[in-house]
Amino acid sequence: MVPPLPVCVICCEKLSNHCMKPSLLKRHLHTKHPELKDKTLDFFQRKLEIFNNSCISMQTFTKISLKSLQTSFEIAHLVAKSKKPHTIAENLIIPAAVKIAEIMFDKKEVDIIKTIPCSNDTIKRRITDMAEDIIKQVNEKIIFKKQFALQLDESTDISNCAQLIVFIRYIDDNNVQGIQEQIYCCKEVNTRTTAEAIFNLLNVQIETNGLSWKWCVSVCTDGAASMFGRKSGLKSRIQCVNPSIKWDHCIIHREVLAAKQLNEDLNSILQISVKIVNLIKARSLNSRLFKVLCLDMGSEFTTLLLHTEIRWLSRGKVLNRLLKLKAEVAIFLREIKSDYAQYFENEIWICKLAYLCDIFDKHNELNLQLQGANSNIFRTRDKVNAFKKKILFWKKNVLSGNFTSFSQLIDFVQENEITLSESIKNTIATHLTNLELNFEQYFPSMDEEEYNKKLWVIDPFNDKFIEQAGISDILKEKLMELSVDTTLKMEEDVSVFWQKTKNEYSELRSAALTELLPFPSTYLCEVSFSVLTELKNKRRNRLCPENDIILACSNIKPRIDILVAAKQAHCSH
Repeated sequence: MVPPLPVCVICCEKLSNHCMKPSLLKRHLHTKHPELKDKTLDFFQRKLEIFNNSCISMQTFTKISLKSLQTSFEIAHLVAKSKKPHTIAENLIIPAAVKIAEIMFDKKEVDIIKTIPCSNDTIKRRITDMAEDIIKQVNEKIIFKKQFALQLDESTDISNCAQLIVFIRYIDDNNVQGIQEQIYCCKEVNTRTTAEAIFNLLNVQIETNGLSWKWCVSVCTDGAASMFGRKSGLKSRIQCVNPSIKWDHCIIHREVLAAKQLNEDLNSILQISVKIVNLIKARSLNSRLFKVLCLDMGSEFTTLLLHTEIRWLSRGKVLNRLLKLKAEVAIFLREIKSDYAQYFENEIWICKLAYLCDIFDKHNELNLQLQGANSNIFRTRDKVNAFKKKILFWKKNVLSGNFTSFSQLIDFVQENEITLSESIKNTIATHLTNLELNFEQYFPSMDEEEYNKKLWVIDPFNDKFIEQAGISDILKEKLMELSVDTTLKMEEDVSVFWQKTKNEYSELRSAALTELLPFPSTYLCEVSFSVLTELKNKRRNRLCPENDIILACSNIKPRIDILVAAKQAHCSH
Protein backbone atom coordinates (compact mmCIF):
# COMPACT_ATOMS: atom_id res chain seq x y z
CA MET A 1 0.00 0.00 0.00
CA VAL A 2 1.37 3.42 -0.96
CA PRO A 3 1.82 5.66 2.14
CA PRO A 4 -0.21 8.89 2.11
CA LEU A 5 1.59 12.04 1.09
CA PRO A 6 1.89 15.01 3.51
CA VAL A 7 -0.50 17.88 2.81
CA CYS A 8 -0.23 21.50 3.91
CA VAL A 9 -3.29 22.44 6.01
CA ILE A 10 -3.04 26.06 4.79
CA CYS A 11 -2.77 25.76 0.99
CA CYS A 12 -3.66 22.00 0.67
CA GLU A 13 -0.54 21.44 -1.44
CA LYS A 14 0.73 17.86 -1.47
CA LEU A 15 4.40 17.52 -0.60
CA SER A 16 6.84 14.69 -1.19
CA ASN A 17 7.75 12.33 1.65
CA HIS A 18 11.29 13.69 2.00
CA CYS A 19 9.75 17.11 2.83
CA MET A 20 8.80 15.75 6.25
CA LYS A 21 12.19 16.92 7.49
CA PRO A 22 11.67 19.84 9.92
CA SER A 23 13.98 22.11 7.93
CA LEU A 24 12.06 21.55 4.70
CA LEU A 25 8.69 22.04 6.42
CA LYS A 26 9.95 25.28 7.91
CA ARG A 27 11.19 26.36 4.47
CA HIS A 28 7.71 25.73 2.96
CA LEU A 29 6.10 27.84 5.71
CA HIS A 30 8.51 30.76 5.33
CA THR A 31 8.42 30.65 1.53
CA LYS A 32 4.70 30.07 0.84
CA HIS A 33 3.12 31.52 3.99
CA PRO A 34 5.50 34.14 5.45
CA GLU A 35 2.63 35.98 7.14
CA LEU A 36 1.92 32.91 9.33
CA LYS A 37 5.45 32.15 10.51
CA ASP A 38 4.85 33.71 13.94
CA LYS A 39 1.52 31.92 14.61
CA THR A 40 1.23 29.62 17.64
CA LEU A 41 0.72 25.85 17.59
CA ASP A 42 -2.96 26.25 18.49
CA PHE A 43 -3.57 28.12 15.21
CA PHE A 44 -2.18 25.28 13.09
CA GLN A 45 -4.13 22.68 15.10
CA ARG A 46 -7.37 24.57 14.35
CA LYS A 47 -6.42 24.60 10.66
CA LEU A 48 -5.85 20.84 10.81
CA GLU A 49 -9.30 20.30 12.33
CA ILE A 50 -10.95 22.44 9.63
CA PHE A 51 -9.07 20.53 6.92
CA ASN A 52 -10.19 17.11 8.29
CA ASN A 53 -13.80 18.25 8.54
CA SER A 54 -13.79 19.45 4.93
CA CYS A 55 -12.48 16.04 3.78
CA ILE A 56 -15.30 14.27 5.63
CA SER A 57 -17.89 16.60 4.10
CA MET A 58 -16.53 15.98 0.60
CA GLN A 59 -16.64 12.18 1.09
CA THR A 60 -20.22 12.38 2.40
CA PHE A 61 -21.32 14.58 -0.49
CA THR A 62 -19.72 12.20 -3.00
CA LYS A 63 -21.53 9.22 -1.47
CA ILE A 64 -24.82 11.12 -1.58
CA SER A 65 -24.23 11.93 -5.26
CA LEU A 66 -23.62 8.25 -6.11
CA LYS A 67 -26.71 7.16 -4.20
CA SER A 68 -28.75 9.87 -5.90
CA LEU A 69 -27.55 8.67 -9.30
CA GLN A 70 -28.43 5.05 -8.50
CA THR A 71 -31.83 6.09 -7.12
CA SER A 72 -32.45 8.08 -10.29
CA PHE A 73 -31.95 4.93 -12.38
CA GLU A 74 -34.22 2.89 -10.11
CA ILE A 75 -36.98 5.50 -10.30
CA ALA A 76 -36.66 5.63 -14.11
CA HIS A 77 -36.97 1.84 -14.20
CA LEU A 78 -40.17 1.98 -12.14
CA VAL A 79 -41.59 4.73 -14.34
CA ALA A 80 -40.95 2.67 -17.48
CA LYS A 81 -42.40 -0.49 -15.92
CA SER A 82 -45.55 1.38 -14.89
CA LYS A 83 -45.86 2.85 -18.41
CA LYS A 84 -46.32 6.36 -16.97
CA PRO A 85 -45.13 9.73 -18.41
CA HIS A 86 -41.54 10.65 -17.58
CA THR A 87 -42.66 13.79 -15.75
CA ILE A 88 -44.35 11.73 -13.03
CA ALA A 89 -40.98 11.32 -11.25
CA GLU A 90 -40.45 15.05 -10.81
CA ASN A 91 -44.12 15.96 -10.34
CA LEU A 92 -45.26 13.12 -8.07
CA ILE A 93 -42.63 10.62 -6.90
CA ILE A 94 -40.07 13.09 -5.46
CA PRO A 95 -42.69 15.41 -3.83
CA ALA A 96 -44.38 12.35 -2.32
CA ALA A 97 -41.05 11.04 -1.00
CA VAL A 98 -40.28 14.48 0.48
CA LYS A 99 -43.64 14.57 2.26
CA ILE A 100 -43.06 11.07 3.64
CA ALA A 101 -39.59 12.03 4.88
CA GLU A 102 -40.86 15.25 6.47
CA ILE A 103 -43.42 13.30 8.47
CA MET A 104 -41.38 10.20 9.28
CA PHE A 105 -37.79 11.53 9.55
CA ASP A 106 -35.84 14.71 10.23
CA LYS A 107 -34.86 17.53 7.86
CA LYS A 108 -31.52 15.97 6.85
CA GLU A 109 -33.25 13.10 5.01
CA VAL A 110 -35.58 15.54 3.28
CA ASP A 111 -32.66 17.52 1.86
CA ILE A 112 -31.00 14.32 0.60
CA ILE A 113 -34.15 13.26 -1.29
CA LYS A 114 -34.25 16.61 -3.06
CA THR A 115 -30.80 15.92 -4.56
CA ILE A 116 -32.11 13.03 -6.71
CA PRO A 117 -32.06 14.08 -10.41
CA CYS A 118 -35.51 13.23 -11.84
CA SER A 119 -36.35 15.76 -14.52
CA ASN A 120 -38.18 14.71 -17.66
CA ASP A 121 -35.01 14.65 -19.79
CA THR A 122 -33.03 12.86 -17.07
CA ILE A 123 -35.61 10.05 -16.80
CA LYS A 124 -35.60 9.75 -20.59
CA ARG A 125 -31.80 9.39 -20.66
CA ARG A 126 -31.90 6.81 -17.86
CA ILE A 127 -34.53 4.75 -19.73
CA THR A 128 -32.46 4.90 -22.92
CA ASP A 129 -29.33 3.72 -21.09
CA MET A 130 -31.16 0.83 -19.42
CA ALA A 131 -32.88 -0.27 -22.65
CA GLU A 132 -29.53 -0.29 -24.47
CA ASP A 133 -28.01 -2.33 -21.64
CA ILE A 134 -30.80 -4.93 -21.88
CA ILE A 135 -30.34 -5.31 -25.63
CA LYS A 136 -26.58 -5.53 -25.07
CA GLN A 137 -27.10 -8.42 -22.64
CA VAL A 138 -29.32 -10.19 -25.19
CA ASN A 139 -26.77 -9.72 -27.97
CA GLU A 140 -23.95 -11.10 -25.84
CA LYS A 141 -25.87 -14.31 -25.14
CA ILE A 142 -26.98 -14.76 -28.76
CA ILE A 143 -23.46 -14.20 -30.09
CA PHE A 144 -22.23 -16.82 -27.63
CA LYS A 145 -24.80 -19.45 -28.73
CA LYS A 146 -25.19 -18.31 -32.38
CA GLN A 147 -28.86 -19.31 -32.52
CA PHE A 148 -32.13 -17.38 -32.31
CA ALA A 149 -35.75 -17.24 -33.51
CA LEU A 150 -37.83 -14.17 -34.36
CA GLN A 151 -41.44 -13.16 -33.85
CA LEU A 152 -42.63 -9.94 -35.50
CA ASP A 153 -45.76 -8.00 -36.29
CA GLU A 154 -46.70 -4.52 -37.50
CA SER A 155 -49.49 -2.21 -36.41
CA THR A 156 -50.46 1.47 -36.49
CA ASP A 157 -50.40 3.58 -33.33
CA ILE A 158 -52.56 6.53 -32.33
CA SER A 159 -50.52 9.03 -34.38
CA ASN A 160 -50.85 6.88 -37.55
CA CYS A 161 -47.22 5.73 -37.33
CA ALA A 162 -46.58 2.13 -38.41
CA GLN A 163 -44.71 0.37 -35.60
CA LEU A 164 -42.81 -2.87 -36.17
CA ILE A 165 -42.34 -4.90 -32.97
CA VAL A 166 -39.82 -7.76 -32.92
CA PHE A 167 -39.35 -10.39 -30.22
CA ILE A 168 -36.36 -12.70 -30.12
CA ARG A 169 -35.96 -16.11 -28.51
CA TYR A 170 -32.54 -17.53 -27.69
CA ILE A 171 -30.80 -20.12 -25.54
CA ASP A 172 -29.75 -18.83 -22.12
CA ASP A 173 -27.73 -21.15 -19.89
CA ASN A 174 -28.49 -19.01 -16.83
CA ASN A 175 -32.26 -19.10 -17.32
CA VAL A 176 -34.33 -21.73 -15.46
CA GLN A 177 -36.08 -22.77 -18.67
CA GLY A 178 -32.96 -22.69 -20.81
CA ILE A 179 -34.77 -20.49 -23.34
CA GLN A 180 -35.32 -16.75 -22.95
CA GLU A 181 -37.69 -14.59 -24.98
CA GLN A 182 -37.23 -10.84 -25.06
CA ILE A 183 -38.53 -7.83 -26.98
CA TYR A 184 -35.75 -6.85 -29.37
CA CYS A 185 -36.90 -3.61 -30.96
CA CYS A 186 -39.86 -1.39 -31.77
CA LYS A 187 -39.10 0.48 -34.99
CA GLU A 188 -41.20 3.05 -36.81
CA VAL A 189 -41.77 2.30 -40.52
CA ASN A 190 -41.54 5.77 -42.02
CA THR A 191 -42.89 4.98 -45.50
CA ARG A 192 -44.96 2.11 -46.88
CA THR A 193 -45.13 -1.11 -44.85
CA THR A 194 -43.76 -3.19 -47.70
CA ALA A 195 -41.66 -6.31 -47.32
CA GLU A 196 -38.57 -4.42 -48.48
CA ALA A 197 -39.04 -1.64 -45.92
CA ILE A 198 -39.60 -4.12 -43.08
CA PHE A 199 -36.62 -6.24 -44.15
CA ASN A 200 -34.34 -3.18 -44.26
CA LEU A 201 -35.31 -2.26 -40.69
CA LEU A 202 -34.74 -5.84 -39.53
CA ASN A 203 -31.47 -6.17 -41.39
CA VAL A 204 -30.06 -2.95 -39.90
CA GLN A 205 -31.04 -4.13 -36.41
CA ILE A 206 -29.47 -7.56 -36.91
CA GLU A 207 -26.21 -6.33 -38.44
CA THR A 208 -25.78 -3.34 -36.09
CA ASN A 209 -25.94 -5.63 -33.07
CA GLY A 210 -23.39 -8.06 -34.47
CA LEU A 211 -25.83 -10.89 -35.28
CA SER A 212 -26.14 -12.90 -38.47
CA TRP A 213 -29.10 -14.22 -40.45
CA LYS A 214 -27.26 -17.55 -40.59
CA TRP A 215 -28.02 -17.99 -36.88
CA CYS A 216 -31.78 -17.49 -37.36
CA VAL A 217 -33.71 -20.77 -37.26
CA SER A 218 -37.31 -19.54 -37.45
CA VAL A 219 -39.52 -16.48 -38.09
CA CYS A 220 -43.16 -16.28 -36.95
CA THR A 221 -45.59 -13.62 -38.27
CA ASP A 222 -49.27 -13.15 -39.03
CA GLY A 223 -50.64 -14.07 -42.44
CA ALA A 224 -50.49 -10.62 -44.04
CA ALA A 225 -49.47 -10.46 -47.70
CA SER A 226 -46.50 -8.21 -46.91
CA MET A 227 -45.21 -10.95 -44.60
CA PHE A 228 -46.15 -14.17 -46.38
CA GLY A 229 -46.03 -13.16 -50.04
CA ARG A 230 -44.24 -15.82 -52.09
CA LYS A 231 -42.65 -13.42 -54.57
CA SER A 232 -42.44 -10.02 -52.86
CA GLY A 233 -43.21 -10.82 -49.23
CA LEU A 234 -40.88 -10.63 -46.25
CA LYS A 235 -40.70 -14.42 -46.27
CA SER A 236 -39.10 -14.58 -49.72
CA ARG A 237 -36.82 -11.63 -48.91
CA ILE A 238 -35.40 -13.24 -45.75
CA GLN A 239 -35.11 -16.68 -47.32
CA CYS A 240 -32.95 -15.15 -50.03
CA VAL A 241 -30.43 -14.43 -47.28
CA ASN A 242 -30.89 -17.77 -45.48
CA PRO A 243 -33.01 -20.43 -47.27
CA SER A 244 -32.93 -22.74 -44.23
CA ILE A 245 -35.03 -20.39 -42.07
CA LYS A 246 -38.34 -21.98 -41.11
CA TRP A 247 -41.36 -19.72 -41.63
CA ASP A 248 -44.41 -20.10 -39.32
CA HIS A 249 -47.86 -18.57 -39.63
CA CYS A 250 -49.12 -17.55 -36.15
CA ILE A 251 -51.23 -20.42 -34.83
CA ILE A 252 -53.65 -18.06 -33.06
CA HIS A 253 -54.33 -16.10 -36.24
CA ARG A 254 -54.97 -19.35 -38.07
CA GLU A 255 -57.40 -20.50 -35.38
CA VAL A 256 -59.31 -17.21 -35.64
CA LEU A 257 -59.51 -17.49 -39.43
CA ALA A 258 -60.76 -21.07 -39.19
CA ALA A 259 -63.46 -20.11 -36.66
CA LYS A 260 -64.49 -16.92 -38.47
CA GLN A 261 -66.37 -18.53 -41.35
CA LEU A 262 -70.05 -19.21 -40.60
CA ASN A 263 -72.80 -20.56 -42.82
CA GLU A 264 -75.47 -18.07 -43.95
CA ASP A 265 -78.04 -18.99 -41.31
CA LEU A 266 -75.72 -18.64 -38.30
CA ASN A 267 -74.03 -15.57 -39.74
CA SER A 268 -77.41 -13.77 -39.88
CA ILE A 269 -77.88 -14.62 -36.17
CA LEU A 270 -74.52 -13.00 -35.40
CA GLN A 271 -75.22 -9.90 -37.49
CA ILE A 272 -78.67 -9.34 -35.96
CA SER A 273 -77.20 -9.79 -32.46
CA VAL A 274 -74.54 -7.17 -33.16
CA LYS A 275 -77.19 -4.73 -34.45
CA ILE A 276 -79.29 -5.25 -31.30
CA VAL A 277 -76.26 -4.61 -29.09
CA ASN A 278 -75.36 -1.49 -31.09
CA LEU A 279 -78.93 -0.18 -30.81
CA ILE A 280 -78.78 -0.34 -27.02
CA LYS A 281 -75.09 0.14 -26.23
CA ALA A 282 -74.00 2.71 -28.80
CA ARG A 283 -76.71 5.23 -27.89
CA SER A 284 -76.18 6.92 -24.54
CA LEU A 285 -79.88 7.34 -23.67
CA ASN A 286 -80.73 3.73 -24.51
CA SER A 287 -77.71 2.56 -22.55
CA ARG A 288 -78.83 4.48 -19.43
CA LEU A 289 -82.43 3.30 -19.68
CA PHE A 290 -81.33 -0.30 -20.18
CA LYS A 291 -79.07 -0.09 -17.11
CA VAL A 292 -81.99 1.15 -14.97
CA LEU A 293 -84.17 -1.67 -16.31
CA CYS A 294 -81.52 -4.29 -15.41
CA LEU A 295 -81.14 -2.83 -11.90
CA ASP A 296 -84.92 -2.91 -11.36
CA MET A 297 -85.05 -6.55 -12.47
CA GLY A 298 -82.10 -7.51 -10.26
CA SER A 299 -80.04 -8.76 -13.20
CA GLU A 300 -76.52 -10.14 -12.83
CA PHE A 301 -75.24 -7.65 -15.44
CA THR A 302 -76.39 -4.12 -16.29
CA THR A 303 -74.68 -3.50 -19.65
CA LEU A 304 -74.12 -5.25 -22.96
CA LEU A 305 -70.70 -5.56 -24.62
CA LEU A 306 -69.79 -3.98 -27.94
CA HIS A 307 -68.56 -6.27 -30.70
CA THR A 308 -64.98 -5.75 -31.92
CA GLU A 309 -64.01 -7.68 -35.02
CA ILE A 310 -60.25 -7.65 -34.42
CA ARG A 311 -60.45 -8.90 -30.82
CA TRP A 312 -59.94 -12.64 -30.57
CA LEU A 313 -62.49 -13.31 -27.80
CA SER A 314 -65.02 -10.62 -28.70
CA ARG A 315 -67.76 -12.62 -30.42
CA GLY A 316 -68.10 -15.17 -27.66
CA LYS A 317 -68.27 -12.57 -24.89
CA VAL A 318 -70.78 -10.35 -26.76
CA LEU A 319 -73.18 -13.21 -27.52
CA ASN A 320 -72.90 -14.70 -24.04
CA ARG A 321 -73.84 -11.40 -22.42
CA LEU A 322 -76.75 -10.96 -24.84
CA LEU A 323 -78.04 -14.47 -24.09
CA LYS A 324 -77.83 -13.94 -20.31
CA LEU A 325 -79.77 -10.68 -20.61
CA LYS A 326 -82.24 -11.93 -23.22
CA ALA A 327 -85.30 -11.29 -21.01
CA GLU A 328 -84.20 -7.73 -20.21
CA VAL A 329 -83.32 -7.06 -23.86
CA ALA A 330 -86.70 -8.36 -25.02
CA ILE A 331 -88.58 -6.07 -22.59
CA PHE A 332 -86.49 -3.05 -23.56
CA LEU A 333 -86.95 -3.63 -27.30
CA ARG A 334 -90.70 -3.89 -26.84
CA GLU A 335 -90.75 -0.65 -24.83
CA ILE A 336 -88.94 1.28 -27.58
CA LYS A 337 -91.09 -0.51 -30.22
CA SER A 338 -88.14 -1.97 -32.09
CA ASP A 339 -88.63 -4.57 -34.82
CA TYR A 340 -85.80 -6.59 -33.27
CA ALA A 341 -88.12 -7.63 -30.40
CA GLN A 342 -89.64 -10.33 -32.60
CA TYR A 343 -86.41 -12.35 -32.56
CA PHE A 344 -86.60 -12.88 -28.81
CA GLU A 345 -90.06 -14.36 -29.23
CA ASN A 346 -88.71 -16.91 -31.70
CA GLU A 347 -87.46 -20.02 -29.85
CA ILE A 348 -85.63 -21.35 -32.91
CA TRP A 349 -83.68 -18.09 -33.22
CA ILE A 350 -82.70 -18.21 -29.55
CA CYS A 351 -81.67 -21.86 -29.88
CA LYS A 352 -79.29 -20.95 -32.67
CA LEU A 353 -78.02 -18.01 -30.60
CA ALA A 354 -77.37 -20.38 -27.68
CA TYR A 355 -75.47 -22.75 -29.98
CA LEU A 356 -73.31 -19.88 -31.21
CA CYS A 357 -72.56 -18.95 -27.60
CA ASP A 358 -71.48 -22.52 -26.87
CA ILE A 359 -69.31 -22.98 -29.95
CA PHE A 360 -67.65 -19.57 -29.50
CA ASP A 361 -66.97 -20.46 -25.86
CA LYS A 362 -65.11 -23.53 -27.07
CA HIS A 363 -63.18 -21.44 -29.60
CA ASN A 364 -62.26 -18.95 -26.89
CA GLU A 365 -61.09 -21.77 -24.63
CA LEU A 366 -58.81 -23.05 -27.39
CA ASN A 367 -57.63 -19.50 -28.14
CA LEU A 368 -56.61 -18.96 -24.51
CA GLN A 369 -54.77 -22.28 -24.47
CA LEU A 370 -52.73 -21.17 -27.48
CA GLN A 371 -51.78 -17.89 -25.79
CA GLY A 372 -49.08 -17.31 -23.20
CA ALA A 373 -45.35 -16.82 -22.97
CA ASN A 374 -42.78 -19.63 -23.34
CA SER A 375 -45.09 -21.76 -25.49
CA ASN A 376 -43.72 -24.26 -27.99
CA ILE A 377 -44.87 -25.89 -31.22
CA PHE A 378 -45.49 -29.27 -29.57
CA ARG A 379 -47.91 -27.96 -26.95
CA THR A 380 -49.88 -25.77 -29.36
CA ARG A 381 -50.08 -28.52 -32.00
CA ASP A 382 -51.49 -30.94 -29.42
CA LYS A 383 -54.18 -28.41 -28.41
CA VAL A 384 -55.28 -27.93 -32.03
CA ASN A 385 -55.32 -31.67 -32.73
CA ALA A 386 -57.44 -32.23 -29.63
CA PHE A 387 -59.91 -29.58 -30.87
CA LYS A 388 -60.11 -31.23 -34.30
CA LYS A 389 -61.02 -34.51 -32.60
CA LYS A 390 -63.66 -32.73 -30.52
CA ILE A 391 -65.29 -31.35 -33.68
CA LEU A 392 -65.74 -34.90 -35.00
CA PHE A 393 -67.13 -35.98 -31.63
CA TRP A 394 -69.64 -33.08 -31.52
CA LYS A 395 -70.74 -33.71 -35.08
CA LYS A 396 -71.34 -37.41 -34.39
CA ASN A 397 -73.41 -36.60 -31.27
CA VAL A 398 -75.48 -33.93 -33.02
CA LEU A 399 -76.39 -36.29 -35.87
CA SER A 400 -77.60 -38.79 -33.28
CA GLY A 401 -79.61 -36.12 -31.43
CA ASN A 402 -77.22 -35.67 -28.51
CA PHE A 403 -76.52 -32.01 -27.64
CA THR A 404 -75.00 -32.43 -24.17
CA SER A 405 -71.71 -30.85 -25.32
CA PHE A 406 -73.55 -27.54 -25.79
CA SER A 407 -74.58 -26.60 -22.25
CA GLN A 408 -76.34 -23.26 -22.90
CA LEU A 409 -78.39 -24.76 -25.72
CA ILE A 410 -79.45 -27.69 -23.49
CA ASP A 411 -80.32 -25.34 -20.61
CA PHE A 412 -82.59 -23.23 -22.84
CA VAL A 413 -84.27 -26.30 -24.30
CA GLN A 414 -84.92 -27.80 -20.86
CA GLU A 415 -86.12 -24.52 -19.32
CA ASN A 416 -88.65 -23.96 -22.10
CA GLU A 417 -89.50 -27.68 -22.59
CA ILE A 418 -89.07 -27.58 -26.33
CA THR A 419 -87.86 -30.14 -28.85
CA LEU A 420 -85.09 -29.27 -31.28
CA SER A 421 -86.30 -29.45 -34.86
CA GLU A 422 -84.49 -31.17 -37.71
CA SER A 423 -83.67 -27.78 -39.24
CA ILE A 424 -81.67 -26.79 -36.12
CA LYS A 425 -79.88 -30.16 -36.12
CA ASN A 426 -79.00 -29.75 -39.79
CA THR A 427 -77.80 -26.18 -39.26
CA ILE A 428 -75.50 -27.24 -36.41
CA ALA A 429 -74.25 -30.33 -38.24
CA THR A 430 -73.53 -28.27 -41.37
CA HIS A 431 -71.59 -25.71 -39.36
CA LEU A 432 -69.52 -28.42 -37.65
CA THR A 433 -68.77 -30.00 -41.03
CA ASN A 434 -67.56 -26.66 -42.41
CA LEU A 435 -65.60 -26.05 -39.23
CA GLU A 436 -63.87 -29.38 -39.66
CA LEU A 437 -62.90 -28.49 -43.24
CA ASN A 438 -61.67 -25.03 -42.19
CA PHE A 439 -59.42 -26.46 -39.48
CA GLU A 440 -58.04 -29.00 -41.91
CA GLN A 441 -57.30 -26.18 -44.35
CA TYR A 442 -55.51 -23.94 -41.84
CA PHE A 443 -53.97 -26.81 -39.86
CA PRO A 444 -53.17 -29.50 -42.42
CA SER A 445 -52.06 -32.82 -41.01
CA MET A 446 -48.33 -32.67 -40.55
CA ASP A 447 -46.12 -35.32 -42.04
CA GLU A 448 -46.37 -37.89 -39.26
CA GLU A 449 -43.01 -39.41 -40.05
CA GLU A 450 -41.30 -36.00 -39.84
CA TYR A 451 -43.18 -35.10 -36.65
CA ASN A 452 -42.38 -38.42 -34.97
CA LYS A 453 -38.66 -37.68 -35.40
CA LYS A 454 -39.08 -34.77 -32.99
CA LEU A 455 -41.23 -36.43 -30.30
CA TRP A 456 -38.16 -37.47 -28.30
CA VAL A 457 -37.89 -33.83 -27.25
CA ILE A 458 -41.13 -33.95 -25.22
CA ASP A 459 -40.82 -37.60 -24.08
CA PRO A 460 -37.17 -38.75 -23.97
CA PHE A 461 -38.12 -41.83 -21.89
CA ASN A 462 -40.24 -43.45 -24.62
CA ASP A 463 -38.33 -46.22 -26.45
CA LYS A 464 -40.50 -45.83 -29.56
CA PHE A 465 -39.70 -42.12 -29.84
CA ILE A 466 -36.00 -42.82 -29.26
CA GLU A 467 -35.97 -45.28 -32.15
CA GLN A 468 -37.71 -42.78 -34.46
CA ALA A 469 -35.60 -39.79 -33.35
CA GLY A 470 -34.15 -37.83 -36.26
CA ILE A 471 -30.76 -37.19 -34.67
CA SER A 472 -27.25 -38.55 -35.16
CA ASP A 473 -26.27 -41.95 -33.80
CA ILE A 474 -23.98 -40.34 -31.23
CA LEU A 475 -26.83 -38.25 -29.85
CA LYS A 476 -29.17 -41.26 -30.00
CA GLU A 477 -26.77 -43.17 -27.77
CA LYS A 478 -26.79 -40.28 -25.33
CA LEU A 479 -30.60 -40.29 -25.48
CA MET A 480 -30.67 -44.00 -24.62
CA GLU A 481 -28.45 -43.31 -21.66
CA LEU A 482 -30.73 -40.50 -20.50
CA SER A 483 -33.89 -42.59 -20.91
CA VAL A 484 -32.83 -44.99 -18.15
CA ASP A 485 -31.55 -42.26 -15.81
CA THR A 486 -33.93 -42.63 -12.84
CA THR A 487 -32.82 -39.32 -11.33
CA LEU A 488 -34.44 -37.46 -14.23
CA LYS A 489 -38.20 -37.46 -14.58
CA MET A 490 -40.17 -35.01 -16.69
CA GLU A 491 -42.56 -33.67 -14.06
CA GLU A 492 -42.07 -30.02 -15.00
CA ASP A 493 -42.08 -28.01 -18.20
CA VAL A 494 -40.17 -29.64 -21.05
CA SER A 495 -37.69 -26.75 -21.42
CA VAL A 496 -37.00 -26.79 -17.66
CA PHE A 497 -36.29 -30.51 -17.88
CA TRP A 498 -33.75 -30.08 -20.66
CA GLN A 499 -32.11 -27.20 -18.80
CA LYS A 500 -31.39 -29.60 -15.91
CA THR A 501 -29.37 -31.79 -18.26
CA LYS A 502 -27.03 -29.03 -19.46
CA ASN A 503 -23.98 -30.44 -17.65
CA GLU A 504 -24.39 -34.18 -18.18
CA TYR A 505 -26.10 -34.23 -21.60
CA SER A 506 -25.08 -30.87 -23.06
CA GLU A 507 -25.13 -31.87 -26.75
CA LEU A 508 -28.49 -33.60 -26.41
CA ARG A 509 -29.88 -30.56 -24.58
CA SER A 510 -28.70 -28.24 -27.36
CA ALA A 511 -30.47 -30.37 -29.98
CA ALA A 512 -33.69 -30.41 -27.92
CA LEU A 513 -33.69 -26.67 -27.27
CA THR A 514 -33.17 -26.04 -30.99
CA GLU A 515 -36.50 -27.81 -31.62
CA LEU A 516 -38.17 -25.77 -28.86
CA LEU A 517 -36.75 -22.43 -30.06
CA PRO A 518 -39.31 -21.43 -32.78
CA PHE A 519 -42.24 -19.21 -31.80
CA PRO A 520 -45.65 -20.84 -32.47
CA SER A 521 -47.57 -17.53 -32.38
CA THR A 522 -47.25 -13.74 -32.33
CA TYR A 523 -48.88 -13.54 -28.89
CA LEU A 524 -46.02 -11.49 -27.40
CA CYS A 525 -46.28 -8.91 -30.18
CA GLU A 526 -50.02 -8.57 -29.59
CA VAL A 527 -49.43 -8.01 -25.87
CA SER A 528 -46.78 -5.41 -26.71
CA PHE A 529 -49.22 -3.52 -28.95
CA SER A 530 -51.51 -3.24 -25.92
CA VAL A 531 -48.56 -1.81 -23.98
CA LEU A 532 -47.84 0.56 -26.87
CA THR A 533 -51.44 1.80 -26.77
CA GLU A 534 -51.01 2.64 -23.09
CA LEU A 535 -47.61 4.26 -23.60
CA LYS A 536 -48.38 6.31 -26.68
CA ASN A 537 -51.75 7.92 -26.05
CA LYS A 538 -53.40 11.22 -26.96
CA ARG A 539 -51.29 13.13 -24.46
CA ARG A 540 -48.03 11.49 -25.58
CA ASN A 541 -48.63 11.12 -29.31
CA ARG A 542 -45.12 12.40 -30.21
CA LEU A 543 -43.35 9.82 -28.05
CA CYS A 544 -40.70 7.58 -29.60
CA PRO A 545 -41.71 4.49 -27.61
CA GLU A 546 -38.92 1.99 -28.34
CA ASN A 547 -36.88 2.34 -25.15
CA ASP A 548 -39.96 2.63 -22.92
CA ILE A 549 -41.57 -0.47 -24.39
CA ILE A 550 -38.35 -2.48 -24.08
CA LEU A 551 -38.21 -1.78 -20.35
CA ALA A 552 -41.97 -2.26 -19.90
CA CYS A 553 -42.03 -5.68 -21.62
CA SER A 554 -38.63 -7.02 -20.55
CA ASN A 555 -38.00 -9.65 -17.87
CA ILE A 556 -34.28 -8.83 -17.88
CA LYS A 557 -33.12 -6.41 -15.21
CA PRO A 558 -30.73 -3.71 -16.44
CA ARG A 559 -27.27 -3.69 -14.84
CA ILE A 560 -27.73 -0.43 -12.98
CA ASP A 561 -24.49 -0.81 -10.99
CA ILE A 562 -22.48 -0.88 -14.24
CA LEU A 563 -24.40 2.08 -15.66
CA VAL A 564 -23.84 4.09 -12.46
CA ALA A 565 -20.10 3.31 -12.47
CA ALA A 566 -19.80 4.61 -16.03
CA LYS A 567 -21.32 8.01 -15.21
CA GLN A 568 -20.19 11.00 -13.20
CA ALA A 569 -22.55 11.62 -10.31
CA HIS A 570 -24.21 15.03 -10.10
CA CYS A 571 -26.83 16.00 -7.57
CA SER A 572 -29.95 17.85 -8.59
CA HIS A 573 -29.99 21.59 -7.82
